[in-house]
Amino acid sequence: MKITKNLNIIILANGQSKRMLYNKSLFFIKKKTLIEHIKIFFKKNIKIYVNSNIKIYNNIPDLIKNIGPISALYTVIKYFKKKTYYYFQ
Repeated sequence: MKITKNLNIIILANGQSKRMLYNKSLFFIKKKTLIEHIKIFFKKNIKIYVNSNIKIYNNIPDLIKNIGPISALYTVIKYFKKKTYYYFQ
C-alpha cells in the first residue's frame, strides 16, 4: 500500500478491558505491540493516536467518562473536527 499523504490512524483502545483483561493498546503480536506493527506496515507519513485510559503515544483520553464506546467516537470526532475527514468501515 503506497501512502502519498499524511495519514492519521486512530486506535480506539479505551474501556475497562473486561474481555481482554488488559489494555488493548498494549496488545502484543509476535513480541511487538499492535501500534508497532502499524508503524512498520505504513513506514512513514503516519501519525498514530490512541484513545486510551493510559498515557501511550499520542493519547486522546475520553471527554466523557464511563458511558461506553460512544464516548470514544464522540471524543475522536471532536478532536479531529477541523483536522481530517472521517471514514468508518
